[in-house]
Amino acid sequence: MINLSHPLTHNFDEFHYIPSALQWLHLAPNQNWEHPPLAKLLIAVGVGIFGDNPIGWRIMSTLFGSITLVGMYHLAYALFSNSRQAAWVCAAVTLFNQLLYVQARIAMLDTFMMGFLVWALWGVVRSVEGNSVLKIRYIRTAGACMGFAIACKWFAIVPYFMCAFVLVFEMFRQRSTNKAFDILIYWVITPAICYFATFLPYLLIEKSPPHTLIEIFTTMQTAMLSGQQRVVNTHPYMSNWLQWITMERPIWYAFDREGDKYVRGVLLLGNPLIMWGGLVAVFACAVDALVRLRKGFEAAKTSIWIFYLYAGFALCWVVIPRKVAFYYYYYPAGMILGLAVTYWLIKIKKPQILWSLLGVLLGVFIYFFPILSAIKIDASTFTRWMWLRSWI
Repeated sequence: MINLSHPLTHNFDEFHYIPSALQWLHLAPNQNWEHPPLAKLLIAVGVGIFGDNPIGWRIMSTLFGSITLVGMYHLAYALFSNSRQAAWVCAAVTLFNQLLYVQARIAMLDTFMMGFLVWALWGVVRSVEGNSVLKIRYIRTAGACMGFAIACKWFAIVPYFMCAFVLVFEMFRQRSTNKAFDILIYWVITPAICYFATFLPYLLIEKSPPHTLIEIFTTMQTAMLSGQQRVVNTHPYMSNWLQWITMERPIWYAFDREGDKYVRGVLLLGNPLIMWGGLVAVFACAVDALVRLRKGFEAAKTSIWIFYLYAGFALCWVVIPRKVAFYYYYYPAGMILGLAVTYWLIKIKKPQILWSLLGVLLGVFIYFFPILSAIKIDASTFTRWMWLRSWI
């Protein structure tokens, strides 16, 4: 929460979502109909408690960023055979990654989506661990979390179908087709109920004619799809999926002058060591999976999971029909890079080397901290952090 009140005005896409949150607080007709309502309702909770000010706008994002960090700990704990060391290393890498830190300090949809999504992934991983039959209690939790993730932002539909494939694959691999009905209930019906339940507050909005249940199930959904496809205006920070992977074009959420000499900036930029080193780690996971498959599927499952999630999250943008896109779309994939880095860090047998490498990651995070957290800096010095000209 250090410097959470800066910028003092709406930060980047906050100018879309904070007015929407205020409209929800007053049950007024909502102008931000291009996205599902849950994230904006959660922002409204913070504004309702702390007021229409920077802390009120962003406090719920900070909470859900924290929930995401805890979720990454538990996801790593599940992926790495209940290893506490791996879980703590992953939590540290995730925090030093910088993406989570910046997203947890801005009122944008992605922060809330990821907060639910990471727990959905945890549930799916837990449900298919080992060679035993599917663990339905985890699918039940994962389905609800996935429904809420989609209710924050539609990108979560991608991991929804990715996980659906995993559940069906594991059902046949483990010869537990008797679980098909449970999967139908908890992975199809439960997410749908959770998703559409978040639209019910529309029925409380005072307008003429009033919103209806039929409208929620039909025209609201088609209008959102149409709204997503109509975003075609260019933007100075628009970029594409290849530029995200190479970290060629991060995005300045804010760059505000303070007097004639100072500025405060917020740059969404991943930790270069994790962003670039993570690509090597992901590729190594793919090779490792092929090697381990000779020993059986279970031996390769962790590396398969990591490569599968990263490839799905990053490469889905090759086919998603989005004409204007930004670096923050890479946020979920960037979180998975932390898992890939963790996979190889925990193989280091000498603790002093492991701690030294984590210390280096922390050092890079501290180095970039002034332009991640809107600390006041001399206007002439910001270029010292611009390793590439395209970052400006």
